[in-house]
Amino acid sequence: MNNQPDYKAMREEALRNPPATVQSLKDDIARLNNAERARLAAMGPDAPAILAAERSQDAANFRAREEEAGRVRQAAESKQITDAIAAKKEEAASNPTPILTAQEEAKKRYDESMRLLAEKAAAPMTGKDMQDAANIAEMRIEQRQRFDAAKAEHERLQSGLPTGKF
Repeated sequence: MNNQPDYKAMREEALRNPPATVQSLKDDIARLNNAERARLAAMGPDAPAILAAERSQDAANFRAREEEAGRVRQAAESKQITDAIAAKKEEAASNPTPILTAQEEAKKRYDESMRLLAEKAAAPMTGKDMQDAANIAEMRIEQRQRFDAAKAEHERLQSGLPTGKF
């Protein structure tokens, strides 16, 4: 890779073969520290800049790998969800239930009613339609007259009451 120890492999090895004693663990850590010091000494005076560049590159590579893995995972999950939705729709379409049947019938009745209303609205008014409209207008006039009479009676009764000012 880039002269750095493979920390993942080292960790996996340590998990597979844990140290027998605390002293052997100390010896392993000292050996790793000495190896890292030797590597830094071999780099010379530019070691900090080289290490920073290596870490930056490692981080960028890791980020790119993780982003790609995330995109692949997300695409797989999206496909799985899309397939599940399609399967549910297909299952629902192939197994009519009383609710779905009732919904379909209600939609058909609604569509038919809307079509008939549209036809009736587009057709010229017949004599019966004109008579019905006249009857409705007459009923509205009567309702308005009753309302006005009730309002006048209410105002007349209110005027006879004390106003509450003393």
